[in-house]
Amino acid sequence: MNSTRWEADAKVRGRALYTAEEPVPGSLHAAVVPAPVARGRLLGLDVRAALALPGVVAVYGVGDLPALRPAGFANWLADDQVHWLGQPMALVVAVDEATARAAAERVVVHVEAERPVTHFTQASEPPFAPAEAGRVPTDTQRGDPDAAVASAEIQLDLQYDVAAQHHQPLEPHACLASWGGEQLTLYSSTQAVFGTRRVVAYSLGLPREQVRVVARHLGGGFGSKGPLWWALSLRVAQAAQRLGRPVLLELTRAQMFTLVGRRSPTRQRLRLGATAEGRVTGMVHDTLAETAPFADYADPVGAATRWLYACDHVRTTHRLKRVNGPQPIPMRAPGETPGLFALETALDELAWRCQLDPLELRRRNHADHDHHLDLPWTSNGLRECWQRAADSFGWSRRPLQPGRLSDGDWLVGWGMANAAYPVNRLACEAEVVLSEGGRVRVRCGVQDMGSGTFTALADTAAVVLGVASAQVDVELGDSLLPEGPYSGGTVATASFVPAVEAAARALKARLDAGEHPSSNAPLSERARTAPPEQATLSACAFGAVFVEVRVHRVTCEIRVARVHAAYAAGRIVSPAMAYSQYIGGLVGGIGQALHEATLTDPLSGRIVNDNLGDYLIPVHADMPKFQLHMVPEHDPHLPGGVKGLGMLGTCGTGGAIANAVWHATGQRIRALPIRLEHLLGSTS
Repeated sequence: MNSTRWEADAKVRGRALYTAEEPVPGSLHAAVVPAPVARGRLLGLDVRAALALPGVVAVYGVGDLPALRPAGFANWLADDQVHWLGQPMALVVAVDEATARAAAERVVVHVEAERPVTHFTQASEPPFAPAEAGRVPTDTQRGDPDAAVASAEIQLDLQYDVAAQHHQPLEPHACLASWGGEQLTLYSSTQAVFGTRRVVAYSLGLPREQVRVVARHLGGGFGSKGPLWWALSLRVAQAAQRLGRPVLLELTRAQMFTLVGRRSPTRQRLRLGATAEGRVTGMVHDTLAETAPFADYADPVGAATRWLYACDHVRTTHRLKRVNGPQPIPMRAPGETPGLFALETALDELAWRCQLDPLELRRRNHADHDHHLDLPWTSNGLRECWQRAADSFGWSRRPLQPGRLSDGDWLVGWGMANAAYPVNRLACEAEVVLSEGGRVRVRCGVQDMGSGTFTALADTAAVVLGVASAQVDVELGDSLLPEGPYSGGTVATASFVPAVEAAARALKARLDAGEHPSSNAPLSERARTAPPEQATLSACAFGAVFVEVRVHRVTCEIRVARVHAAYAAGRIVSPAMAYSQYIGGLVGGIGQALHEATLTDPLSGRIVNDNLGDYLIPVHADMPKFQLHMVPEHDPHLPGGVKGLGMLGTCGTGGAIANAVWHATGQRIRALPIRLEHLLGSTS
């Protein structure tokens, strides 16, 4: 298998084309005019100064472009309501990017402002239940959790807060729309090539075959390059059609905070009941989060509480309040990331109450099957993850009491948490082609966000055909190719591996039967695979994260010193890419625990840290020593044996760090991110 990225050479040499770099001749440039207030009504636009700027071609405001068919998300420039500060009020088109942005700043937006609601603590309306949380039921209950908690020997009633976060991939969102007659080609930094084609065709009233979507390379996404991006892409496509020239829109870094979603802040209440020996008898997990005035979205924050531990009495709920802020959408490990922070911190608090080692408490509550669905696991390598990571970390030497470890002026703490993420699959088509010269070509319309999809596609075909990965070419990221899945929720690899394997096996069978490609007739096979409609087993990837933190006695600076993590995620198609994904997930977890928080002015609704200087993210100097274990796991019940792992590295990391901070200082912080100001006065 290839130990380097399939596309590495193209990226290093600058030949990998990203959306904003597509060489489409004659392209115009667009810029967004933002709403200056967070709530109110548009009275009108003064565009005279903008149109007077040389090079400005057009300004499109509310009602200037044709109405779009509703497709489950807000259609901007459709009415006069202002829902949040930064909402698109107009689209300026000019001959170059600098002119478009300068003109956008000259547009005067007249509004009748109202007092906004900028955080769920300000909302006077009662919380409401959304139709679903992610793609799972909003509320669930088994047994009688209230009675189980009330009658328990040990009872905990705890609140955990997680700040709002923004995705901030390295590549800003961009789309380039080009028309050839009635045929639209949309180059877009999208995590869903075929989802984008479907929505764009429907919203514009076009047959799908008249829409081509291309996403050759993406510079990250983390969930942001999805449905909220479609609305602006559609308006760009309409502007290009009206003007008869291609139009490119690329967002600024500040606009990445207002136009393409965020992770909602959450307030979680966890009530636990347990025996004195540490066996959990009842759990109630209630989540309050934010959504927009015009749409509902709820992360499945309590989902892991439903099935991660053995407990007969469990209830989970999700409630929302409307605020005048950017619409929340999925962000890496949506739901599980904040939810596992609360759950795994609560388990740590329970362990302390029971005077048990936190790992031993989890052993006593291990779920030997999925208690929520009452189904067996396809496989569950959590016990081996515990063993591998704990042994390498030296967990057996951990003192039970907090504040017992130190190194000079640094307090040292050890914490751990479980990681888990459900297996998701979609239907997928793939084609494998063999040419006369022995080159293999894999064709699948899935996109690569930079996570290694090129490499995984090549490695999968190479293994089946018995050739080196270097002999395999890859085509992806284009709706003209066989239909692939979106990238998100650990869906992509688990979906395309079975399809590529099926096509490659069919091709190999023809080769074994004596067929050979010729100069004018390569051999090719296409396959389509899909998950079963009704699952008879429950599939999940598991892991364990062990963390050492250091907290300075005087300054309260917090440093993650080392992380030992073990994961069982079925078959690993490309170990090098898997390692990269796990480390990236752990880095994201460190960011959630110690750095990332979107700060909104409570009066105006303005995001005040809308840049990478003030929105804190972990950098190289924050990195600990990582030791990673990929536990071998054969799962015969999953096609291809793949579970997916893109979300798994982020899960549990915040809880492990918070637990380690407590073990170092004796101070329990129940809110993320943990900053030094939370610990001042408690470490001396």
